[in-house]
Amino acid sequence: MCQRPVLPGLISTAIPDQYRGHPLLQGMPFFTLPNALLDAVVQNVGRQRFDTDLLDMERAFSNALGESTSNVGYWRDAPVESSLLRPMAMQFSDRQIADFAAANGLTVAAVQCSLAVGDDRLQWTVIARRGYCGWLMTNRQFLDEHAAIFGNWADEVRRRGIPAMGPVVRDVSSFPGNVMRATASTRDFIQEFEQFFIRWRLEALTAPWLPAPLALKLPVVDLSPLVGHMRHGGTTFYLPDILPIPSRDEFRNILEESLRRRRSADHLAEWTRIVRSGNPARNQIHRYSRIFEIQHYMRAIYGRHSQAMYRKQSSLVMALASFLDVNEATIKNDLQHIGRRLGSDWYLH
Repeated sequence: MCQRPVLPGLISTAIPDQYRGHPLLQGMPFFTLPNALLDAVVQNVGRQRFDTDLLDMERAFSNALGESTSNVGYWRDAPVESSLLRPMAMQFSDRQIADFAAANGLTVAAVQCSLAVGDDRLQWTVIARRGYCGWLMTNRQFLDEHAAIFGNWADEVRRRGIPAMGPVVRDVSSFPGNVMRATASTRDFIQEFEQFFIRWRLEALTAPWLPAPLALKLPVVDLSPLVGHMRHGGTTFYLPDILPIPSRDEFRNILEESLRRRRSADHLAEWTRIVRSGNPARNQIHRYSRIFEIQHYMRAIYGRHSQAMYRKQSSLVMALASFLDVNEATIKNDLQHIGRRLGSDWYLH
């Protein structure tokens, strides 16, 4: 079979042709393992324990998506995108920066400074959203509801994918990508996912087990995707440009009082306590951010290599510690934390 042509300068993220139709690509997502993690796992566990053909497949898929991409796997014959699983700062070459500076009458130093400030301003939202993903994926109630909605709508998801929030949900006379009138069951399908997203403060599920929490919108360009969320979570804040900007502490107090004046939804109360500005233990956000990656990769590894991993969790701990650049005690403590929340065999389900 011939490989599909790729435009010059672009990298193909298509499924490698030799694996099209492979059983592991049918139904559930195939989340790829970064090459650095795959190398560490194989080295610590022992290559002889793995199925050679499956390792070749792992490598082919990891190479197809690359190391610096936001695509993290394949589902329904297309790449799965997540900017939160392995977030990376935008990389620009010296030539790109120099060209932008020249085109806009700026110095290279000024452009570099602006990029650094922008990355710093956005970093706290990325960590918080990643932390929330880690909390969700170790929250039994969320996982049970997640399993239920995908179980109830398995056929529709298989045929159509996961519906998106936005204007199409408000007007269900059509479905994304279709011109057919929506049936009553399709309306229920779309609306049930919408209610699930609103209840758990999600913009989307890019694939099963890969939530995309609400992100900062500044400014808000389109209100329609946020209408449902505005009624249930968060707050609307509009600052006219004729008013002075409050001091940092005053602005923080205004936002905190606006966000927390209502009693938190019971199912989100634990997370709300974590993110309160007065909470001295807000470092839990960073921990759950790391846990988001740990649980994701452990599910993928045990899902495809359970025999190779038999009685080798300590070796996996070493591999994860090396990949995430933390010590082994940190990984062990995180795994114990997940186990207390989900049970000792959580990664086998």
